[in-house]
Amino acid sequence: MLRSYSGKMIEYRFWSMRRSGHHAIINWVKNNIQGRVFFTNNVADRGSEFRKLKKNPLVVKDCDFYLYNIEERHIDSMLVDIPKYRHLYGYMNGPIVDVIVLRDPKNFFASRLASATNKPSTVKEFGAATKKAVNLYKHYMREFLRQSNYLHMPICVNFNKWFEDQNYRMHLSDKFNMPYGEKGMQTVGVPKCKGNKTGGISSFDNMKFNGKATTMDVLNRWVAFKSDSRFKKVLRDQEMMSLAESIFGEYK
Repeated sequence: MLRSYSGKMIEYRFWSMRRSGHHAIINWVKNNIQGRVFFTNNVADRGSEFRKLKKNPLVVKDCDFYLYNIEERHIDSMLVDIPKYRHLYGYMNGPIVDVIVLRDPKNFFASRLASATNKPSTVKEFGAATKKAVNLYKHYMREFLRQSNYLHMPICVNFNKWFEDQNYRMHLSDKFNMPYGEKGMQTVGVPKCKGNKTGGISSFDNMKFNGKATTMDVLNRWVAFKSDSRFKKVLRDQEMMSLAESIFGEYK
């Protein structure tokens, strides 16, 4: 088990944009890592989720691992904000493991466009396929490729590969220092944890595939939008497509 830092709780900090598949990764880690785990969804709102921990701090204090995700934020600015709130809790002084989750641009933006119709609030701030969203996506891509170095030795997760390749999941298990397992892979939505509300659904299938998530056609979402002018426009960003090829292989 990774907990070997004088008994201090370990924080897994997941960085992603919405519709990246990061909740699937978190569900998987949460269900297979050995130890007591607490999860908080999206602490990006200026520490509001951290402040909520004051209501029941022992829930986290007694855990071996604290998992939380940060959505739709520039990494450099959040690295300034987060320490302002972590110091409020004496037990949040252990090691931090950063994790970046990326999904390929075709399926990523197709899912965001679907969300813009089914649940507009999901992509309200940055838009589904706006220039602002593309720029933030490239910000994450550059960090994934270590072209920027805001994070110290992050675990970089290719969602596409995680979804379809068991050997890749086994490789990631070693990085997370946990035994390989498939628990949690069939769950759709935000991970459940005591004291947290659950939420988040598939932008295409809602909760239809909960319990059988690996049968969802998540790698072909783009087909539904291949004639959409917004979709075609966003894929004309040459820098983004070049970065995508470096991450996901030959990509057209």
